Amino acid sequence: MKKYYFRLSFSLFLILLLPFAFLAAGIYLLIISNNASFWGTLSGGLLIIMFSFMVFVICRFHIAFDNEKISITEDIAPKEEKVQYRCFVKYEDVISIDYIISHRDSRNKVPPHAWISMSVPKTYLEIKTNSKTFRFCLSLYSSRQRKNIVNELIKRCQAVGNNLQVDDANTMYKKYLIKKKESNEKHTKK
Repeated sequence: MKKYYFRLSFSLFLILLLPFAFLAAGIYLLIISNNASFWGTLSGGLLIIMFSFMVFVICRFHIAFDNEKISITEDIAPKEEKVQYRCFVKYEDVISIDYIISHRDSRNKVPPHAWISMSVPKTYLEIKTNSKTFRFCLSLYSSRQRKNIVNELIKRCQAVGNNLQVDDANTMYKKYLIKKKESNEKHTKK
């Protein structure tokens, strides 16, 4: 069974949807009553297009679990500014998982033109296998989503016979918060 985790929680999505729904209803009523001005219709149409694009961007970037692997889509930034690249990891190959904080992209490189976005440390879920280390960017996920992603990964690894020896998601997240606090203190002292 596939399971998806999106950057934005569903409740926040609904809150963002409400103003656009009212605007769309107002524009529809203006058009029906034949009192719509050209600029009102144009601005309403542009706002609906902007909202649709925002929904597309949010729903396009997700972490997916299927029966044999976890995968993440890449962000839509140009190659020189990408933070997350597309990757997948099979559950049976996972050796360890942990949260890390980094100023680099998911390939552990510094993107040449992303100096503004890379100035803010990113939260990654680091998944190690026998041959490679993969990073899944979790910066725009809530703490609850992060814990659910780790729990889902552990559960799916155990379902395929991989007995990971890792902490549970809550303990792992508490250790991450300590690392994050130390990292923030280190950067504020500079």
